[in-house]
Amino acid sequence: MRSAFCHAVFVDTGATFLPAHDISALSALYLLSGAALIGFVFLKAKLPAAYLLGGMLVSSLGHLSELTPGKMPEWATISAFLVMGALIGTRFKGISAELFLKSIGAGLLVTLITVGMAILGVVLVMPIVGLDPSLLFVAFAPGGVEAMAAIAVQSGLDPTFVAAHHVFRLLLLTILVPMLLRGTKATSNANDEA
Repeated sequence: MRSAFCHAVFVDTGATFLPAHDISALSALYLLSGAALIGFVFLKAKLPAAYLLGGMLVSSLGHLSELTPGKMPEWATISAFLVMGALIGTRFKGISAELFLKSIGAGLLVTLITVGMAILGVVLVMPIVGLDPSLLFVAFAPGGVEAMAAIAVQSGLDPTFVAAHHVFRLLLLTILVPMLLRGTKATSNANDEA
């Protein structure tokens, strides 16, 4: 039986689609300017995906307050995805075909492991929180914040719930990875001294 706490905390916000009309040019300018500024602050604070998180924060606040209503026009969304894809593609510059194939194998293995962990998480959490398993899977599955939120929107799931989980994962990794690396360094130094 679900506790009242779980029911109050883990709820679907009901946001399943984008606004019907496009954002005005002035509102878009406000959003982009605010996102650039907050992204720069996040970059100085050494947060991962600083400009992405800055854009999400400013856009969320702008839409929650209804100061910047509307969605980005289709041409802007498609352009952003094309630029993102092209930037990701540049990461493959200079690697050999052999390394590329090894990377694909490693990527598939890691993806299978993390998808398995996401499915296990859904199975364990679903009876407690009582949410749709597809919503939980997209929230727990491996992937970038923007891609998983886009999948949620296209699937008619709650993009706010999904994005919140992925942003939390990024923030958690920001804290845990440096701690783990420090621990690894300390162990390595102790082994070198012995």
